[in-house]
Amino acid sequence: MQKQTNTLDIFLQTPLQWINEGRSRYKARHYEKALHAYEHAIQLDPNHSSAYSGKGNCLFCLDRYQEALHAYEHAIQLDPNHSSAYSGKGNCLHYLGRYQEALVAHAQAIQQDPCSAYAYRSIVKTFMTLNRSVEAISAIKQAIELEPDNASNYCTLGDVYSEFKFYEEALAAYAQALRLDPSSATIYNNMGFLLELMQRYPEALRSYEQAIELEPGESLFYYNTRVRFVRQKCSDTPCGCQAPPQNSNWTVH
Repeated sequence: MQKQTNTLDIFLQTPLQWINEGRSRYKARHYEKALHAYEHAIQLDPNHSSAYSGKGNCLFCLDRYQEALHAYEHAIQLDPNHSSAYSGKGNCLHYLGRYQEALVAHAQAIQQDPCSAYAYRSIVKTFMTLNRSVEAISAIKQAIELEPDNASNYCTLGDVYSEFKFYEEALAAYAQALRLDPSSATIYNNMGFLLELMQRYPEALRSYEQAIELEPGESLFYYNTRVRFVRQKCSDTPCGCQAPPQNSNWTVH
């Protein structure tokens, strides 16, 4: 690790280079390494808003919400128009249980950049927690209008519909998300949970198994727990339905 760091020190000499390195590491889900890169950028230029925002993103993904909040607030202090930093702040406040403050931060993000689908998508979770279904659906539909080809928007719409028991609408949203991104384990996992709620256990099983195949090392215990549960449900169903083989083709009705 030290050797690798020293090698990077030779080639990465400007704040922007370290920020780009952080973005690359973050995209690869190497959050600790990305955090190191952003902190190096801050050492070189403590007035770079994007470095603090990136640092906040890493800390958030490491479940260090209070530290992430401070990083986002520092980014906002340096650049009061930094929309994504407001969204990050809102996400942290949400996970810290400060929901009303989270709504204010998310509203500021939208105010700073009303064309940001991310800003609209970010506010949805807090609306859901506060049981404000109409506003949650409205916000994610606005995100879809801004980014109609973003699978994450449709996945979030599916989550919202599922939470508020609009199951058929949720299923249609997840199906559209998969058409846009058929390689997303998260979408398959969420669809599997919905199909469980709908008591469509064989389809749920196939959805979970597809998630495992796509990301065998990501939350494998959770996925496997779900699969074992659904297998049992399939075998216990009065009609005697059998769990279909893994990787078989299936269609959502």
